[in-house]
Amino acid sequence: MKDIINSLSRSQKKLLAITFDIVLSITATSFAIFIYFNMFTFFNLGVVGIYLFFIINFIISFSIFSLYKQVFRYFSFKNIINILYAFFIYLALNLIFLEIIEFKLLNMQIILFQSLSFFMMVIISRLAFISYISRKDSNHSTSSIVLYGVTENSVNLFNLLNNTKLNQVVFFIDDDSKYRKSSISTVPIKHTKDLDKLIKKYSPDEVIISDKYDLNAKRNIIKSLESYNLRIRLIPNLENITETYLRSSYSEPLSLEDLVDRKKMKSTDIKFIFKNKKILVTGAGGTIGSELVRQIYANDCKELIMLDNSEYNLYSINKEISNLNDKYNKNIITNSLLVNIKDKKKLERVFKIYKPDYVFHAAAYKHVSILEENVFEAVENNFYGTKNLVDIATKENIERFCFVSTDKAVNPKTIMGCSKRLAELYIQSVYQNLSKKKLTCPKFSIVRFGNVFNSSGSVVPLFNQQISTGGPVTVTSKEVERYFMSITEAVNLILQSTNLSSDCSIFVLDMGSPIKIIDLARRLIRLSGLSEKNNENPDGDIEIKITGISSYEKITEELSINKNLSYTEHESIFKDKLELIDKVDLDLLYQNLLKSMEIEDEVTIKKLLNNFN
Repeated sequence: MKDIINSLSRSQKKLLAITFDIVLSITATSFAIFIYFNMFTFFNLGVVGIYLFFIINFIISFSIFSLYKQVFRYFSFKNIINILYAFFIYLALNLIFLEIIEFKLLNMQIILFQSLSFFMMVIISRLAFISYISRKDSNHSTSSIVLYGVTENSVNLFNLLNNTKLNQVVFFIDDDSKYRKSSISTVPIKHTKDLDKLIKKYSPDEVIISDKYDLNAKRNIIKSLESYNLRIRLIPNLENITETYLRSSYSEPLSLEDLVDRKKMKSTDIKFIFKNKKILVTGAGGTIGSELVRQIYANDCKELIMLDNSEYNLYSINKEISNLNDKYNKNIITNSLLVNIKDKKKLERVFKIYKPDYVFHAAAYKHVSILEENVFEAVENNFYGTKNLVDIATKENIERFCFVSTDKAVNPKTIMGCSKRLAELYIQSVYQNLSKKKLTCPKFSIVRFGNVFNSSGSVVPLFNQQISTGGPVTVTSKEVERYFMSITEAVNLILQSTNLSSDCSIFVLDMGSPIKIIDLARRLIRLSGLSEKNNENPDGDIEIKITGISSYEKITEELSINKNLSYTEHESIFKDKLELIDKVDLDLLYQNLLKSMEIEDEVTIKKLLNNFN
């Protein structure tokens, strides 16, 4: 029967529901007349008019509240409320038409009795139908799910999951005392102290953590569940969710930010830095650049100049900021400029027209393996592009210039690292040259940090994808480790560091302790409810394959060239020692690179970069 119902088109299902309600209306009318007059009228053609009277009125009232547009599979309390509203309209129509049309055997008592009994039948039939259509088939495997944390979203997800054949929520977990010995639609709400017993009793396949918890609490929950060999996921965004989505991916995978412990950063008010200032952000649509734009906007600058060479990225961040402007009515002037930093003439025009006070330079090519194969583009964008910006900013005498660098610029082994280190050295050489001549120059600052959570090209989405396809998970070496921090934290510290620079400081952000990539892979496998396949466990689910480390990849990234960091006023921001290089030497390198670029001599370019760095 369920297969037949599911095979019907939307209009056929609607016609079936109307037909069924007509039968219920006729039954309720016959029942009301029988109770009141002790007269059976089911096959009495003399009272067809009364049947039509009630049928027409219920169809009108149901149409007003669109009851036949409702997908019965997702019937909820809100639908019962709509039926009650329709009931009052139906009752009103019956009473109004009773005054207009005279029917034998029809009076107010019969109308009231018929209306009440009809609507009770409608609600009971709807609930019975939902119970039947949602019942799991005995031959169909279901996924047992635990919802961790009672919130409006988790209850909504519970209702949605229960309407599919694939999922069954077996219990909620919440330590809030107000939920003690409570349940949601017969599903119990349990305390974490009973977790061991509950896992053994219900043998769930998955735990979905709700949006009730902050990041630190979420991390602690993940740790507490790690030993149970369950798949740990996060609650999805339930807006515009579809049944197709529920059947394929009803939860969100864990991100790196959920897994890595970091101490909470001290934040200070920096709005005074940006008040009445025009701020130019390069690479404004990228991972770091877009977060710079968001936080600078939140700190109430006068004007935001967003510059990027990607039309889509620029469109995305411009739309986001425009929506914020409308929502909060801040009236911050925004400009979206589709400009490549390699184009010096266009950059000069940008500075002439918009006259920025501060520049945050985040535009860069950053994917290490790609840049190893595209040496010219790496040098041209990361070094020449930065040189263009620094030269123009110095000429226009802007107030501050902040260069977003990377830990890969420290003792670089890659083209990406060399190009960024070269940019660092150029900024320092310009500062030294102007200082010697006692000329005014921008307050330069350089900020170095490692990997950020969930950036484009991040390792965790790759691992999740490899796990979902059955593996193997690929890691270059058992010893490779990296530093990680959140995008929000990194950008907040970048902004705070601009107020700490009085010369041409190189700031290094506190990245915490490095994390072994293979440990991260193993943890993600375990938190997916799977086991690692290895010599000790040949029947495991997912194999970790060591692919071998490339000649240009480091085992551990470094944050300081001299290993001689000094403290600043901010506990999470350190200062590296300046290594000032004469601008004459850099200009000579620049000319040699230019000649090699013109003849496309990649070997000489690499040699020049390696020797200089």
